[in-house]
Amino acid sequence: ILMILLAKPLTIVAGVCLKPFMDPLLKLLVVMIATPIIMNAFQLWVTDNFIKKREYADQGDNFSRGSVTSLLVGDGARVSQ
Repeated sequence: ILMILLAKPLTIVAGVCLKPFMDPLLKLLVVMIATPIIMNAFQLWVTDNFIKKREYADQGDNFSRGSVTSLLVGDGARVSQ
C-alpha cells in the first residue's frame, strides 16, 4: 500500500538519483550492485550499534577503567590503575 501511495514521489527520486548515469548498463550496475552494498552496510552498522548499546546497558554503571580497556583490548585484559 505504501508503494502505491508513494509511487509518484519514489519515481521522481529514482529519476533524480539515476540521471547522472546515461548508460543503461551503468544504471543496472548502480541498481543491482552499488545500492544493495550500501544498504547492507547501513543495515550492518545500525544492527551493530544496537548490539553495542545493549552490551553497555547490560554492564550498567559499573564501568571501571579496566573494564573499558578490556572491551577495547580483549578478554581478560586489565590495566592497573
